[in-house]
Amino acid sequence: MLSLRKASACSLLVSFSCASLALAQSGYDIRDDKKQKQLDVLQSGKLVGRYFYDFDNSSGKRREDTFKTFLQIYNPAGDLAITKALGGEFNHHRGIFIGWNKITIDGEAFDCWHGHGGAQLHQDFSKVLADKRGASFTSHLLWEKGKNGPPAVEEKRTMTFLPAPTPAYAMLDFSSTLKALDGKTVLLDGDPEHAGIQLRAADQLDRTKTRYLYPQKNADAHRDQDYPWLACSYVLGEKTYSVVYLNHPGNPKIAKYSAYRDYARFGAFFKTTLEKDQESTLKIRFIFLESALPPADWIQKQYNSYTGLKDKAPETTEKGPS
Repeated sequence: MLSLRKASACSLLVSFSCASLALAQSGYDIRDDKKQKQLDVLQSGKLVGRYFYDFDNSSGKRREDTFKTFLQIYNPAGDLAITKALGGEFNHHRGIFIGWNKITIDGEAFDCWHGHGGAQLHQDFSKVLADKRGASFTSHLLWEKGKNGPPAVEEKRTMTFLPAPTPAYAMLDFSSTLKALDGKTVLLDGDPEHAGIQLRAADQLDRTKTRYLYPQKNADAHRDQDYPWLACSYVLGEKTYSVVYLNHPGNPKIAKYSAYRDYARFGAFFKTTLEKDQESTLKIRFIFLESALPPADWIQKQYNSYTGLKDKAPETTEKGPS
């Protein structure tokens, strides 16, 4: 029979162990499966993001499936990807991704959007950090010009998961630092449908229920430029998910958005020039909610927090695909 002192000590030990477990589960963790070539980010013990970094040049199909890396986002339970995987409609649309379909170097063009004459090859990870405050990792990539061709662009892609503001359940800072190699000037060009930093929702969404919220009265995403933010909601099964897209003011101007498709593929296209021996960094913050579209004043508050600005919420337009 335990003495009172021993019983108290055991109770304290159990309480401390439970508290430690709760702390671990409330924080973040990163697990790299080198065999499958995917890196997982867990939040409170649940999968929130999965980064796919495989590249296989053994056949045309394998190359098509692996020519660019991408990040999947999951639901609050961690058991359903709310962004698109491989296959399905437009195989080159995958989760959160970056690319341009017209990359020109010294008059020669290649495509890292569709994978026509280009590929993004992951090299290694750096700055892999995870604790109760968040999780972050940097993927070092080389963008290849042509099949087995020389690397033309170096990319350092950093993805940082942070505690999300209520009522959101996840928040991601996406940062891509690009540098032209061999001292050459590189033009990253294309159009809003085939270039930039974009997200594609899971293929299984109900296309009749996709909605967009624009930060402008009488908005027309086919025409407008330089939205500071936008939001999209879509339905998967019985759940509605919303994604807020915050465009950092340090990104290149004349940003044109593709944000009007019923399959919920959206994001900003920047025409960007990588000058010789200089780096260019693009930044986007994504916020994920399991709900309908949040109000504009809440989104503006998140945008101000991200950028340090103090702007008022604008007039808005909400509508379906066009």
